[in-house]
Amino acid sequence: MAIKYLSGIDLNQNQLSGARIENLATEPGVATFGEGQMYFNTTNNNLFVLANGAFVDLTSQGDITAVALKATGNTGVQLEIASASGPIPTFEILTGAVADGQNYLVDSQAVFNAISSSGGGTVTSIDGSGGTTGLTLTGGAITASGTLTLGGTLIPANGGTGQTAYVVGDILYASSTTALSKLGIGSAGQVLKVTAGVPAWAADANAGGTVTSIAFGDGLTGGTITGSGSVALNVSGADNYILQGNDDSGTTLEDGFKIPYSDASNVVQFGNVSDLPFTANAGTVTSVATGNANTITIGGSAAAPTVAANTAAIAASGTNLATADQINTFVTDFDYGSVKSVTAGTGMTQTGVSTVNPTLNVIGGDGITAAANEITVDSTVVRTAGAQTIAGVKTFSDQVTIPTTPVASTDAASKNYVDSSNVGQLVFQGGYDATASAPTGAGVLQGFTYVVTVAGSFFTEVVEVGDFLIAQQDAPTALANWVTVQNNVGLATGTTVGIGNVEVNSSVATAGMAVAYSSGTASIGWSIKNLSVISNAIVDADRMAILDMTGFEQKAIELSTLKTYFQAGLSQGFAGTSASGTTHTFNHNLNTYDLSLIHIDAADE
Repeated sequence: MAIKYLSGIDLNQNQLSGARIENLATEPGVATFGEGQMYFNTTNNNLFVLANGAFVDLTSQGDITAVALKATGNTGVQLEIASASGPIPTFEILTGAVADGQNYLVDSQAVFNAISSSGGGTVTSIDGSGGTTGLTLTGGAITASGTLTLGGTLIPANGGTGQTAYVVGDILYASSTTALSKLGIGSAGQVLKVTAGVPAWAADANAGGTVTSIAFGDGLTGGTITGSGSVALNVSGADNYILQGNDDSGTTLEDGFKIPYSDASNVVQFGNVSDLPFTANAGTVTSVATGNANTITIGGSAAAPTVAANTAAIAASGTNLATADQINTFVTDFDYGSVKSVTAGTGMTQTGVSTVNPTLNVIGGDGITAAANEITVDSTVVRTAGAQTIAGVKTFSDQVTIPTTPVASTDAASKNYVDSSNVGQLVFQGGYDATASAPTGAGVLQGFTYVVTVAGSFFTEVVEVGDFLIAQQDAPTALANWVTVQNNVGLATGTTVGIGNVEVNSSVATAGMAVAYSSGTASIGWSIKNLSVISNAIVDADRMAILDMTGFEQKAIELSTLKTYFQAGLSQGFAGTSASGTTHTFNHNLNTYDLSLIHIDAADE
């Protein structure tokens, strides 16, 4: 099965090994080949290429028309050419015997024969020396037969150590530019430090501390960890990690904006808004329905609907819409009717016939005087508007409504103003013996404050002398209804729980963390979005965070290590069975990060 590529293959100046040109017994049709495409003709054993619409035989092509010997020098007695004008020149190297004044090339046999016939020579003595390397050669000089023995210790300047013995745990270090020294193993708990420019074992001064509780911040789940536990991204609920970001609702999304997604392999990725498979504000109408057929009529087709309003003259129990003209007609033609009867109510008198032409008169009274064209009241009558000075004591049988907030010092204060002014005020109730029952019942009101005089248990909480207890509501019945102000909490240490603070170190080594506080609890979480984006070129020495599954430890890994790991994974292979039933194994050693996308035509499988 042939693999069809949809685009060219760039080997990036790498070799194409074991390749084979397409074999054909006859010349194919020009229409089936592309310009520059080649094939090997198995009938005449020639290589052809399609050029300018015709196949050209590459076997007979070439630029060399003749080969000649160099005109100067002694080349003529060393090299001979047959068929110099082609098509296939033949070169022959001329050799001869070793002789003084001759320029022939000489083969190894001739050299051996010349040396053998010259009588040769005799070695009379062999010896050796280690020079300044620190090594020695003993056993010489040898004048007949013997053995040279290598001894001594190779010095650092020549690649050795200069050391002759070691004990377990020794560490070699350069004590100068020309010497290596040994540092013996340290004691348990010691760490390697630098003293006077060289390594030395010393006590670990960083005793550290003990974290007793870690709470997770926005977008993380796992609860508060006091011993061991795990943390994960919060992906559900109103506090999931996306909703904990900045609320930018109402902003028009742009092509360059990033959106997270999970791909088909369940790997979290991110892409641009422009990568989404649709165009904003575009679509195809497939159907339109009316919500109320009495007011809206839908016509036309599903793809191109028309909308019209249903109107009708105004009538009792009518359900259609009405035009302005129909409303005007209804109002103009409506019969308002006539007054049939009038009856005087409280505080009024009536004269005349109530059903024909009645007259109503206001009855005067205490503080009220009725005249022909007006009614007047004196200062004894309380008015409903405007400023008024009222003499005497007035008794009200119902509530008097006044402004919520008084302005002047002589203004009356409303109940709301008095209540709100007293909210949150502490009312000291004296000492409290925590060995006795907690204050409760209707007599205990919000703001009541007690000071602990005898230590003990307050509901489920241990309290000490000097602690304050403040009621948060009337008639409290549980610890949650109280505020406990502790008086004896000291500063936290590595082993003692107390008053402390958690903050983010601003150094580069600890960047990427965020701390938030809620009700005195510090929540620690990642703050990757606030890190600066790397602007310089990525190099092998750059590092990434990685989880070491051997000991479940967070460690750093250099990109060069990752590259070596992935390159090792590239030297892979796969096995396949051909049409003949033979299983073949295919291997590659591309050693590249580039991906090769292969399109397989189902028709060729």
